[in-house]
Amino acid sequence: SVILGAIKNSVFLALMTALVSGVLGVLIGYTVVRNRGKPISRALESLSFVPYMIPGIAFGGIYLSLFARSWGPLPALYGTMTILIITCTMRNLPFAAGSGVASMHQIDVALEEAAELHGVPWIKRFFRIILPLTKTGFLSAFLLTFITVMRALDEIALLVTPQTRTMTSIIFRFQQQGFTQHAYGITVLIVAITLIGSYLARRLGGRVSF
Repeated sequence: SVILGAIKNSVFLALMTALVSGVLGVLIGYTVVRNRGKPISRALESLSFVPYMIPGIAFGGIYLSLFARSWGPLPALYGTMTILIITCTMRNLPFAAGSGVASMHQIDVALEEAAELHGVPWIKRFFRIILPLTKTGFLSAFLLTFITVMRALDEIALLVTPQTRTMTSIIFRFQQQGFTQHAYGITVLIVAITLIGSYLARRLGGRVSF
């Protein structure tokens, strides 16, 4: 059914966006903190908060204009879940970047320097030292992004199609058609899914080691 498809799309979109945002947040935090005082640090920290200054509907319009047609080898992404994931990830980047920077400030640089002196490649240092130590920040970014995307509408209103409908777009359509009770029912579902997802993420986050 339409509603079941919207539920699947919303959960998939929220999970993928939260995962990508969490990793990006750690990477941005690493770059900003490890290069503190350098131009790249200031530029990256400033750019990561630009989405705060753009209204949601305009933000979606920007990505619609960028990905409505193909660019060289890159195919047109309009009508796919990919464009929704990209848009929501960029929209929530300030949350993820803030968590990443805060987490990186708590890690002693000596740990990574010791591994570097022993010839450990950066990619191994990231996954075996940095990511495990920033698990709390990663989880915070993941949860906040998951909750935000589950109720997102403005930034994806121009991008959803019948194949990529989300629960919030269904609520909007029901409200327009006067089916208020149906809209309320889906709203309750969003709240329930968000609470269950947050609970599971916290439980699993305490057990998982990267």
